[in-house]
Amino acid sequence: MKLLFLHQNFPGQFVHLAAEMRHRGHQCRVLTDAKNANEITLPVVRYNFTPEKVDPALTRLGRNYTVMSDRGVLVAGGKGAS
Repeated sequence: MKLLFLHQNFPGQFVHLAAEMRHRGHQCRVLTDAKNANEITLPVVRYNFTPEKVDPALTRLGRNYTVMSDRGVLVAGGKGAS
């Protein structure tokens, strides 16, 4: 089986799952943020994401959703990957 783990700060909650799937012989890959400093032993592709600066007072309640949505659009579009 081929598995792609997507997590901006991999391994995150996939730490045990990724290791077990690799141990079982599955092909595992990672897509993560370029700023992720965690040691990753699987093949990895990194993307660059810098959220737009906005006035926090104007986006107080929805900013986290907006940042995560923007990240998802960037990654799904394949832009910024290296």
